[in-house]
Order: sequence, then C-alpha cells, then structure tokens
Amino acid sequence: MNKAPLIQQRIPVTSPALYLSGIQALNLRENGIDDPTGDWHFVNAFFTYADQPQDVPLYGAGGAWIDTHESLGARGIRDLSAIVCKQELVAPEGPVWVANFYRAIADIVALDARAQRSPGMASVSTINQWLDTPEEIAHLKQDYLTPLAAQFQGDSAAWMARFLEEVRYR
Repeated sequence: MNKAPLIQQRIPVTSPALYLSGIQALNLRENGIDDPTGDWHFVNAFFTYADQPQDVPLYGAGGAWIDTHESLGARGIRDLSAIVCKQELVAPEGPVWVANFYRAIADIVALDARAQRSPGMASVSTINQWLDTPEEIAHLKQDYLTPLAAQFQGDSAAWMARFLEEVRYR
C-alpha cells in the first residue's frame, strides 16, 4: 500500500477540441443541466499519490485517450470553470472544457469499441446505473452513440453495432 500523501493531478489547458472526459467529467456536473446522476469517485478522478504525479488525461485531438470529434464534433463539451473552482481544483487560467455526462459515456464507449472490450468500462449495466430513465438512455443512444458508431470501421464497427443493439433501459 502506498503511504505517500495524495496530491491533485494537474489539469492541463483545455479547449473544445481537447477536453476533460471519462471519469473526470462524470465527477464534474452542473446540478441537473444535461448531467443525470452518476457513480462518483472524485478522489480517484482528480488525485494521485505524491510519488506518482500525473496530469488529468485529456480527450480529443492530440489527447491521451481517444478523439471522437470526427463523429460528435463539440457536442456536449462545455466550460465548467465555475464548477472546477467550486470544487477547489487547481486549473489553468481560462475556461476548463469538460464533456457533459452523455459525451463522457460516449467517449468511454469509444475506448471500449476501439479495444473491442466486452463488458467494457461503460457496459449496458453500468450505463443503466448512471442514467435513470428510458428518455436518458434514448438520448444517449440517439444523439451520442449512434453518430459515434459511424467513426469506426472493421471489427470495432462490428463491436459498436452489437453494443448499440444491447443498449436499452433496464
């Protein structure tokens, strides 16, 4: 067990094309504004051990994870500087661009599709824990996952097609 103290991961400069997503975005929400409930792990999302310093990973063009701009553009990416400040997170001057809840889920699904990982980080069961209503699931599927599927080819496209068939409210 690591006994080093926890420190905040550095939040790099962001933009609408290079933004926070994944678990970090799921932990920054605008009190019901396009952000349903979720499974919060704030410390895991923004802190690390002092002897293992690291930056918060970014999504998008040139990011550490995956770029979904090809299929989703800037859909669901918004400035959450005020929320970041309210959470007392240290961030660079200027806007802190963060995926909304639906875009964060889509970005995680994109990672799963690329790796063809089932069940993935955003399994249908997990999505049903994060989203509370049939309407939220339908919004995710229609406005985020279906356009996202067009981004993939080959085995990843086949994985995405199977996944889309499974996504439903349970």
